[in-house]
Amino acid sequence: MEWLNLDKIEKTILLFREKEMDSSNQQCLEEQLAIAMEEINKHKQKGLKLLNYEENIMDILFQLLEIEATVLSIVDTIIYSPLEKDLYFYLKQNKPFIYKDYFEMVSYYASEFAEFSFLARFYLVNVKNDNIF
Repeated sequence: MEWLNLDKIEKTILLFREKEMDSSNQQCLEEQLAIAMEEINKHKQKGLKLLNYEENIMDILFQLLEIEATVLSIVDTIIYSPLEKDLYFYLKQNKPFIYKDYFEMVSYYASEFAEFSFLARFYLVNVKNDNIF
């Protein structure tokens, strides 16, 4: 597992987008996907920098969870939005729900997101499999 692996995220987005949404406007999807992947990479880089410079583990974990929630919100938005407007329009609409949706998405999509989300992987290994003691 590589945290926020861009290739795996992009493949997951395309897989779900194909299953869940009409892909008739492929050019629009490609343009918005490029923007989404650029935003995801920015967040990933911010998280990786934290690991090098932050000393307080509680602060690191808190900020990494915020970053991962934001990234999964971007993933969810690019999968399920009609993309009739630009991605930032839909991200702004979803902003109030980022953290609440994060926990719901992780439990619902744990097996699909476990390859790049540490909370999804934790959920899959320890919660869904009843891996206690």
